[in-house]
Amino acid sequence: MSVGSQTVARVEQPMLITGLVLASLVALISLGTGAAIFATVVCVALYNTDLAVAVPFLVALLPFDFHRQIQGQWIYLDFMLLGLVLPLARLPLRIPKMIWMFVPYFVFFTVSGAGRSLNPSWFWGHVIRWFIGLMLAYAVSSVKDRESVILALGGTLVPLCLYAVYQLSIGDFGSLWEWMFPHRLELQWTSRACSFLSRPNEYGYFCSVTTIMLLALAVRGYRRKLCLLLSAAGIVGLILSGSRGAMLGLTVSLLILVFESKIFLRTFSFVLPIALLLSLFSLYPMQLLDRSDEPVSTVESRTMAWAGALIAFTQHPVIGIGSRNLETMMFDYTDAGQVAAHNAFLQIVAENGAVGFILFFGPFVYLLRRAWKNRGDRVVLAAVLALLVFCTHGIFDNLMIVGEPSCVMLFFCALGFASRVVPYQVSCATVA
Repeated sequence: MSVGSQTVARVEQPMLITGLVLASLVALISLGTGAAIFATVVCVALYNTDLAVAVPFLVALLPFDFHRQIQGQWIYLDFMLLGLVLPLARLPLRIPKMIWMFVPYFVFFTVSGAGRSLNPSWFWGHVIRWFIGLMLAYAVSSVKDRESVILALGGTLVPLCLYAVYQLSIGDFGSLWEWMFPHRLELQWTSRACSFLSRPNEYGYFCSVTTIMLLALAVRGYRRKLCLLLSAAGIVGLILSGSRGAMLGLTVSLLILVFESKIFLRTFSFVLPIALLLSLFSLYPMQLLDRSDEPVSTVESRTMAWAGALIAFTQHPVIGIGSRNLETMMFDYTDAGQVAAHNAFLQIVAENGAVGFILFFGPFVYLLRRAWKNRGDRVVLAAVLALLVFCTHGIFDNLMIVGEPSCVMLFFCALGFASRVVPYQVSCATVA
């Protein structure tokens, strides 16, 4: 980073923090005024700040996406990522090709679904988040020190883990969670931690993706002790969430990381303690893998949701039933209730048909292949492993497509990481 950028960072970072504190205090009295103060401070700060400060700061807020209703409209913290337009506007427009390749899918589901939307707030919220996500990917790819973005994500695992432990100790969501999600108080506690996210599976997915990226950096020798410490918080959080899909995703990516590494024994020594920790999960007294307290078994509910998505696709095979409509229309296809597909692949093909499926997974497969060839770049390797978690966990859930914004944005972070390759010229042994 240049001297000028360092000066901006020293000035703008305290300004952002001060704005957050001030807005939080004012919001206790007037929520709308607090939101307006924070938005103003953030916009002023972001316009003059460097992306090296703006992107890690905003990414670190992702898992703390509290929701508030202002004048009848629900506002989400992740919308603040729109502020990245300001620092990006000062840069030459050089959007990487990999990001451009996902624009046709974005345009397609927006145009094809706008006139068919059964829930306009869900649909346009999804459209806005995709625009934010593509912009975030561009911003991440533009950051010189991309590792700092992964460390910012990793830093969130510590408070997330601490609050997850607190939730399990009291056997409830906790008053802070209820303050963050006032419109989700009808959700029942199921003896599985969700920390500051809406549901346990979302917390598990966030932990899994962030942890594997940290481990990729550690194996490649980047700030090894810090990465391993943060990943330990992610592993504990994953266990406390009880998300089996996220555990499977992390396991698959760990195996790829071990066998891909040229320093096999050292990598194995990193992964072995994690494997032992996961094996102790079966001894945990809360029995987090148990789903006996759920009204419908996981297998039965997943099977019905998958069947409903497949029926929706067979009846609308070309352009699907419209983005964000499946949950509302699921009653027309199965008795699963008002649920999504619980499968990222089926979610896309049911709502956007064969055209949308090709427009999304065509670039996705190309992204994976291209990133794998360039895995000598440690950040690109981290992105590949994160995308593998996406694919594996995506077999059992769709939260990375239409779920919690913090989980959806992880895909765009990985897209940004994989879109720019930096030659890996320093040996692993010499990196501090």
